[in-house]
Amino acid sequence: PEQRAAGEANKKMRLGGTHGLSIPAGWRDRPGPLWLPEGASNTLALTAAGLSAVGRPSNKAGVDVLIDLLRDLPADREVIVVGDNDRKPPTKQRTDGEWPGREGAEYTAGRLAAALGRPVRWTMPPPPAKDVRAWLT
Repeated sequence: PEQRAAGEANKKMRLGGTHGLSIPAGWRDRPGPLWLPEGASNTLALTAAGLSAVGRPSNKAGVDVLIDLLRDLPADREVIVVGDNDRKPPTKQRTDGEWPGREGAEYTAGRLAAALGRPVRWTMPPPPAKDVRAWLT
């Protein structure tokens, strides 16, 4: 296996793609659920806390690469997609406001569950934290 410094992540992209996953060394070896947050900094925060994490490049990007990466993950290993608390204020066009982090978490969990044939949950960090990095720090 490739040697990396603690906390160092590897970014993987599909051929011809512009968005990659943040994949910390040893993520498969860490016990407990696999967390799938948005972005490298959230991924590294979870990794620094001793958790297993692979980062998505944005709210809805990287799902196909995740499917390939997680296809052989043991069925009893819980997978949890984490969204960002980034709800936008309502506008005249959309009275409920957009919530890209939540929408992306729901979308990603649904696509993964369908493609992998297993349950995939999603969650949000507790308010007022915008993301897991803010919550952990």
